[in-house]
Amino acid sequence: MGLAPTRNRRRTLSGFIRALLLAAAVAMIAAGCATHGPRRASVRALSPFPAMPADCTDAADAVLAAFFAANGLDVPPDERADILPSAVVRDRIDRGALLRAARRRDRIAATVPAGPDGLWDALDRNLPLLLYLPGGRRGATLAMPVAWDREGGRIRLLTGAEPPAEMSEERFFGMRDPIGNTALCLVTPRGLGRLPVPERDRTRLLADFRFAQGDYRRAAALYERLLADAGTAPPEETVHALCGLADSCVRRGDPVRAIPHYRRALELDPDNPRLHNNLAYALLLDGRDLAEALSHAGTACRLEPDNPLFLETAGALRLAAGDCGTAAATLERAWSRARNHPPAVQAAICDQLARAWLCADRPDLARQVAAHRAAAWPEVPLPADLADAYPDLARP
Repeated sequence: MGLAPTRNRRRTLSGFIRALLLAAAVAMIAAGCATHGPRRASVRALSPFPAMPADCTDAADAVLAAFFAANGLDVPPDERADILPSAVVRDRIDRGALLRAARRRDRIAATVPAGPDGLWDALDRNLPLLLYLPGGRRGATLAMPVAWDREGGRIRLLTGAEPPAEMSEERFFGMRDPIGNTALCLVTPRGLGRLPVPERDRTRLLADFRFAQGDYRRAAALYERLLADAGTAPPEETVHALCGLADSCVRRGDPVRAIPHYRRALELDPDNPRLHNNLAYALLLDGRDLAEALSHAGTACRLEPDNPLFLETAGALRLAAGDCGTAAATLERAWSRARNHPPAVQAAICDQLARAWLCADRPDLARQVAAHRAAAWPEVPLPADLADAYPDLARP
């Protein structure tokens, strides 16, 4: 049995407890002095506040640069210029160029609701949004919401001007055209699942992203998931999934599996030139029905006569059929219309054109094309057959 404490031990213990309580009280007071008071529940803002970069050409470029920077991305001026081409309406972005810039940085560009609930949630999650504001006679203005004071009814926006603009929330949310109360955001593939968009839209975005990244196996699985739930989907979404699945099969070296998917898509959208072209290409790779392939390629070129990709398919088919002169003429047209396409596309067209001239027994023209191609795009290796024909043009 333990002994009861003596009087001295009681005094010592009591003093120790008082010291502990005093220290705790001092710590609580110090902690209270170090705080800044409760956060205002009626105000939400991006943190840190997006800065306006210095190397910008105009207001729209400044907003775009700030939007990328707020997402932790450094996009140089030349890429931003591609997203904001001067030939389009003032401040209108090239959505395709923005998608490519995002994908190069492992990001997905998605459209999300930007109504009252959507904007409030985005600011709470520190998610930068990019949208259009009507600009009257000056056209649309690119903008990024950065803060919202609900108690005061004011929304703060980056529009490229200093200081940032402010407007009433009634005016902002009343701008249904062209805003439509939607906005663009950038997320990682992992963050896509947290977006306030339907599951089907998330699957489609991820499928397109995986395809663009060259992960055709996972892209095909995602497109198949979309098709499994296509009963209530609009026809254009079903066509998109069918085309994506077929394209993934072709890229994986299985054109036979792709062909029925293209045909099913054409039943839903018979005047789609891309579907006709891609089916023609799959049939070319399969090699069993060049007549049908030529028919689809001809339809694609009739619907879009200046598309160099469609002309390249038609030229390749003529070459496979032994019609060398027509193939060369078609590929010349494709080359002349591919000036604004990436080097890999232009080089591929030149390769086909060189083969067509060789087939037409014009080695002089074939060498001229191959030499130009080797000099213009040295970073793109010559294919094996042309490297064997012109070893002096091939680079190690």
